[in-house]
Amino acid sequence: LANIAKNLDRQVAKGQLTEADKAATLANIRTTTQFDAALDDRDLVVEAASERFEIKADVFKKLDQFCNPNCILASNT
Repeated sequence: LANIAKNLDRQVAKGQLTEADKAATLANIRTTTQFDAALDDRDLVVEAASERFEIKADVFKKLDQFCNPNCILASNT
């Protein structure tokens, strides 16, 4: 989340975003390390797990169990 905020700060500095846009963007992002029913209403989930295939595959299997069928599952890499 800190990296996203830093990237948004650069866009604000360049005049590409306003502070209000930055705040709205950050308000729309939720982070978690839990696999639970709270994921069922998400439209987009981006995993940020270790770069080991086995770990990423396990994360996606778990996400598939809790996210709604229309949720987009993505990787940060």
